[in-house]
Amino acid sequence: GNAMIIGKNENIPLAQYPRNIVLAANKYMKDLGVADTMLILPEFEFYLFDQVGWNVSPDNISAGVDAEQSYWNSDVAGNGVIVPKQKNYHIAKPFDVSYEARSEMCMLIDEAGIALNYHHPEVGAGGQFEIEPELGQMSKMADATMMIKYIIHNTARKYGMSATFMPKPVMGEAGNGMHVHMLLLKDGQPVFSDDNGYSNLSKEAHWFMGGLLKHIHSLCALTNPSTNSFKRLVPGFEAPVTVGYATSNRSAV
Repeated sequence: GNAMIIGKNENIPLAQYPRNIVLAANKYMKDLGVADTMLILPEFEFYLFDQVGWNVSPDNISAGVDAEQSYWNSDVAGNGVIVPKQKNYHIAKPFDVSYEARSEMCMLIDEAGIALNYHHPEVGAGGQFEIEPELGQMSKMADATMMIKYIIHNTARKYGMSATFMPKPVMGEAGNGMHVHMLLLKDGQPVFSDDNGYSNLSKEAHWFMGGLLKHIHSLCALTNPSTNSFKRLVPGFEAPVTVGYATSNRSAV
Protein backbone atom coordinates (compact mmCIF):
# COMPACT_ATOMS: atom_id res chain seq x y z
CA GLY A 1 0.00 0.00 0.00
CA ASN A 2 0.89 3.67 0.03
CA ALA A 3 3.18 5.13 2.67
CA MET A 4 1.51 7.06 5.44
CA ILE A 5 1.96 10.80 4.88
CA ILE A 6 2.40 13.17 7.83
CA GLY A 7 3.14 16.89 8.06
CA LYS A 8 1.19 20.06 8.77
CA ASN A 9 2.14 22.17 5.78
CA GLU A 10 3.83 19.73 3.45
CA ASN A 11 3.54 16.05 2.77
CA ILE A 12 6.57 14.47 4.44
CA PRO A 13 6.58 10.68 5.06
CA LEU A 14 7.34 9.81 8.70
CA ALA A 15 10.61 7.87 8.43
CA GLN A 16 10.11 6.00 11.72
CA TYR A 17 6.70 4.64 10.74
CA PRO A 18 7.18 0.84 10.51
CA ARG A 19 5.52 0.52 7.11
CA ASN A 20 7.72 3.30 5.72
CA ILE A 21 10.83 1.51 7.06
CA VAL A 22 9.74 -1.61 5.16
CA LEU A 23 9.01 0.39 2.00
CA ALA A 24 12.37 2.17 2.23
CA ALA A 25 14.20 -1.15 2.66
CA ASN A 26 12.30 -2.60 -0.30
CA LYS A 27 13.21 0.41 -2.46
CA TYR A 28 16.87 0.18 -1.39
CA MET A 29 16.92 -3.51 -2.37
CA LYS A 30 15.50 -2.68 -5.80
CA ASP A 31 17.86 0.29 -6.31
CA LEU A 32 20.84 -1.96 -5.58
CA GLY A 33 19.61 -4.36 -8.24
CA VAL A 34 19.99 -7.32 -5.90
CA ALA A 35 16.34 -8.36 -6.12
CA ASP A 36 12.91 -6.96 -6.89
CA THR A 37 10.83 -8.99 -4.38
CA MET A 38 11.34 -10.23 -0.83
CA LEU A 39 9.10 -13.02 0.39
CA ILE A 40 8.97 -13.97 4.06
CA LEU A 41 7.30 -16.68 6.10
CA PRO A 42 7.20 -16.11 9.87
CA GLU A 43 6.48 -19.14 12.09
CA PHE A 44 4.30 -18.39 15.12
CA GLU A 45 5.31 -20.46 18.14
CA PHE A 46 3.29 -19.97 21.32
CA TYR A 47 2.24 -21.64 24.55
CA LEU A 48 -1.37 -22.20 25.54
CA PHE A 49 -1.80 -22.20 29.31
CA ASP A 50 -4.91 -23.27 31.20
CA GLN A 51 -3.92 -21.05 34.14
CA VAL A 52 -1.66 -18.02 34.50
CA GLY A 53 -1.14 -16.16 37.75
CA TRP A 54 1.30 -13.79 39.39
CA ASN A 55 1.72 -11.76 42.54
CA VAL A 56 3.77 -8.63 43.16
CA SER A 57 3.47 -7.38 46.72
CA PRO A 58 5.83 -5.81 49.29
CA ASP A 59 6.63 -9.22 50.78
CA ASN A 60 6.29 -11.56 47.81
CA ILE A 61 6.98 -11.81 44.07
CA SER A 62 5.79 -14.95 42.29
CA ALA A 63 4.46 -16.26 38.99
CA GLY A 64 2.91 -19.53 37.93
CA VAL A 65 1.58 -21.17 34.78
CA ASP A 66 -0.19 -24.47 34.19
CA ALA A 67 -1.09 -26.67 31.22
CA GLU A 68 -3.35 -29.60 31.98
CA GLN A 69 -1.52 -31.93 29.57
CA SER A 70 1.96 -31.29 31.00
CA TYR A 71 4.18 -33.87 32.71
CA TRP A 72 4.12 -31.90 35.96
CA ASN A 73 0.43 -32.79 36.33
CA SER A 74 0.98 -36.55 36.16
CA ASP A 75 -0.18 -37.06 39.77
CA VAL A 76 -3.28 -34.87 39.56
CA ALA A 77 -4.54 -35.31 36.01
CA GLY A 78 -8.14 -36.42 36.02
CA ASN A 79 -8.00 -37.99 32.56
CA GLY A 80 -4.48 -39.42 32.53
CA VAL A 81 -3.63 -37.66 29.26
CA ILE A 82 -0.10 -36.49 30.00
CA VAL A 83 2.71 -35.43 27.64
CA PRO A 84 6.30 -36.15 28.80
CA LYS A 85 8.79 -33.28 29.06
CA GLN A 86 9.94 -31.97 25.68
CA LYS A 87 7.81 -34.62 23.87
CA ASN A 88 4.95 -32.50 22.54
CA TYR A 89 6.16 -32.34 18.91
CA HIS A 90 3.34 -33.36 16.53
CA ILE A 91 1.45 -35.29 19.21
CA ALA A 92 -1.97 -36.53 18.11
CA LYS A 93 -5.27 -36.95 19.91
CA PRO A 94 -6.12 -37.82 22.64
CA PHE A 95 -2.98 -36.01 23.89
CA ASP A 96 -3.53 -32.98 21.62
CA VAL A 97 -6.18 -31.36 23.81
CA SER A 98 -6.20 -27.92 22.14
CA TYR A 99 -6.72 -29.13 18.57
CA GLU A 100 -10.19 -27.57 18.25
CA ALA A 101 -9.00 -24.20 19.56
CA ARG A 102 -6.10 -24.09 17.08
CA SER A 103 -8.33 -25.20 14.22
CA GLU A 104 -10.67 -22.29 14.93
CA MET A 105 -7.68 -19.93 15.10
CA CYS A 106 -6.64 -21.11 11.64
CA MET A 107 -10.14 -20.76 10.18
CA LEU A 108 -10.36 -17.19 11.50
CA ILE A 109 -6.89 -16.36 10.15
CA ASP A 110 -7.95 -17.76 6.77
CA GLU A 111 -11.13 -15.67 6.88
CA ALA A 112 -8.92 -12.62 7.47
CA GLY A 113 -7.35 -13.28 4.07
CA ILE A 114 -4.10 -14.84 5.32
CA ALA A 115 -3.23 -18.18 3.71
CA LEU A 116 -1.88 -20.89 6.04
CA ASN A 117 0.28 -23.98 5.60
CA TYR A 118 -0.54 -25.86 8.81
CA HIS A 119 -0.68 -25.87 12.60
CA HIS A 120 0.77 -28.45 14.97
CA PRO A 121 2.00 -29.11 18.51
CA GLU A 122 5.60 -27.97 19.08
CA VAL A 123 8.26 -29.54 21.34
CA GLY A 124 7.34 -28.04 24.73
CA ALA A 125 5.06 -30.34 26.75
CA GLY A 126 3.75 -27.36 28.73
CA GLY A 127 1.40 -26.60 25.85
CA GLN A 128 3.56 -25.31 22.97
CA PHE A 129 2.14 -25.00 19.47
CA GLU A 130 2.85 -23.47 16.08
CA ILE A 131 0.81 -21.91 13.30
CA GLU A 132 2.58 -21.33 10.00
CA PRO A 133 1.29 -19.13 7.16
CA GLU A 134 2.34 -19.31 3.52
CA LEU A 135 5.12 -17.18 2.03
CA GLY A 136 4.06 -13.61 1.35
CA GLN A 137 5.41 -10.24 0.30
CA MET A 138 7.31 -8.59 3.15
CA SER A 139 5.03 -5.64 4.00
CA LYS A 140 1.89 -7.80 3.65
CA MET A 141 3.31 -10.39 6.04
CA ALA A 142 4.28 -7.72 8.57
CA ASP A 143 0.62 -6.73 8.75
CA ALA A 144 -0.42 -10.40 8.78
CA THR A 145 1.84 -11.00 11.80
CA MET A 146 -0.10 -8.50 13.90
CA MET A 147 -3.44 -10.00 12.83
CA ILE A 148 -2.36 -13.61 13.45
CA LYS A 149 -1.18 -12.85 17.00
CA TYR A 150 -4.41 -10.91 17.69
CA ILE A 151 -6.55 -13.86 16.55
CA ILE A 152 -4.50 -16.41 18.51
CA HIS A 153 -4.77 -14.39 21.74
CA ASN A 154 -8.52 -13.82 21.44
CA THR A 155 -9.44 -17.34 20.34
CA ALA A 156 -7.42 -18.78 23.22
CA ARG A 157 -9.52 -16.66 25.61
CA LYS A 158 -12.70 -18.06 24.05
CA TYR A 159 -11.53 -21.57 24.97
CA GLY A 160 -10.60 -20.57 28.51
CA MET A 161 -6.86 -20.51 27.82
CA SER A 162 -4.18 -17.86 27.68
CA ALA A 163 -1.76 -17.67 24.72
CA THR A 164 1.74 -16.29 25.11
CA PHE A 165 4.51 -15.64 22.59
CA MET A 166 6.93 -15.04 25.48
CA PRO A 167 10.33 -16.44 24.41
CA LYS A 168 10.97 -18.71 27.43
CA PRO A 169 7.86 -19.07 29.59
CA VAL A 170 8.80 -22.49 31.02
CA MET A 171 12.27 -23.40 32.27
CA GLY A 172 13.57 -26.67 30.83
CA GLU A 173 11.14 -26.62 27.92
CA ALA A 174 11.62 -25.37 24.37
CA GLY A 175 11.29 -21.63 23.90
CA ASN A 176 9.17 -19.67 21.44
CA GLY A 177 11.13 -18.31 18.50
CA MET A 178 9.66 -16.48 15.53
CA HIS A 179 11.66 -18.14 12.77
CA VAL A 180 11.43 -16.16 9.55
CA HIS A 181 12.04 -17.84 6.20
CA MET A 182 13.39 -15.29 3.70
CA LEU A 183 13.46 -15.51 -0.10
CA LEU A 184 14.70 -12.94 -2.59
CA LEU A 185 13.40 -13.04 -6.17
CA LYS A 186 14.64 -11.24 -9.27
CA ASP A 187 12.50 -11.44 -12.41
CA GLY A 188 10.69 -14.34 -10.74
CA GLN A 189 13.86 -16.36 -10.15
CA PRO A 190 15.32 -17.21 -6.69
CA VAL A 191 18.41 -15.14 -5.88
CA PHE A 192 19.64 -17.43 -3.10
CA SER A 193 19.77 -20.67 -5.13
CA ASP A 194 22.88 -22.15 -6.77
CA ASP A 195 23.24 -25.91 -7.35
CA ASN A 196 27.03 -25.56 -7.30
CA GLY A 197 27.27 -23.41 -4.15
CA TYR A 198 27.84 -24.54 -0.57
CA SER A 199 24.59 -26.10 0.62
CA ASN A 200 23.13 -25.22 -2.81
CA LEU A 201 23.27 -21.54 -1.92
CA SER A 202 24.45 -18.65 -4.10
CA LYS A 203 27.11 -16.09 -3.28
CA GLU A 204 24.30 -13.60 -2.64
CA ALA A 205 22.87 -15.95 -0.01
CA HIS A 206 26.25 -16.19 1.73
CA TRP A 207 26.68 -12.42 1.61
CA PHE A 208 23.16 -12.06 3.02
CA MET A 209 24.02 -14.35 5.95
CA GLY A 210 27.38 -12.59 6.37
CA GLY A 211 25.61 -9.25 6.73
CA LEU A 212 23.35 -10.67 9.42
CA LEU A 213 26.34 -12.12 11.28
CA LYS A 214 28.32 -8.89 11.02
CA HIS A 215 25.50 -6.95 12.66
CA ILE A 216 24.22 -9.72 14.95
CA HIS A 217 25.07 -7.91 18.20
CA SER A 218 23.05 -4.88 17.13
CA LEU A 219 20.24 -7.01 15.73
CA CYS A 220 19.87 -8.78 19.10
CA ALA A 221 18.65 -5.45 20.52
CA LEU A 222 15.66 -5.90 18.18
CA THR A 223 15.30 -9.68 18.06
CA ASN A 224 16.04 -10.46 21.73
CA PRO A 225 15.41 -7.24 23.67
CA SER A 226 14.37 -8.65 27.04
CA THR A 227 15.94 -10.71 29.82
CA ASN A 228 13.50 -13.49 28.99
CA SER A 229 14.59 -13.34 25.32
CA PHE A 230 18.15 -14.13 26.31
CA LYS A 231 16.99 -17.01 28.53
CA ARG A 232 15.91 -18.76 25.30
CA LEU A 233 19.44 -18.61 23.86
CA VAL A 234 20.87 -21.65 25.65
CA PRO A 235 22.29 -24.94 24.29
CA GLY A 236 20.12 -28.04 23.99
CA PHE A 237 16.89 -26.44 22.75
CA GLU A 238 17.47 -25.88 19.01
CA ALA A 239 17.97 -22.19 19.82
CA PRO A 240 20.69 -19.97 18.29
CA VAL A 241 23.84 -20.06 20.44
CA THR A 242 26.63 -19.94 17.81
CA VAL A 243 27.49 -16.86 15.73
CA GLY A 244 27.98 -18.68 12.46
CA TYR A 245 26.17 -20.87 9.96
CA ALA A 246 26.39 -24.42 8.62
CA THR A 247 24.15 -26.88 6.79
CA SER A 248 21.43 -28.32 9.07
CA ASN A 249 22.96 -26.65 12.15
CA ARG A 250 20.04 -26.00 14.49
CA SER A 251 22.18 -24.02 16.95
CA ALA A 252 23.56 -21.46 14.49
CA VAL A 253 22.28 -17.94 14.89
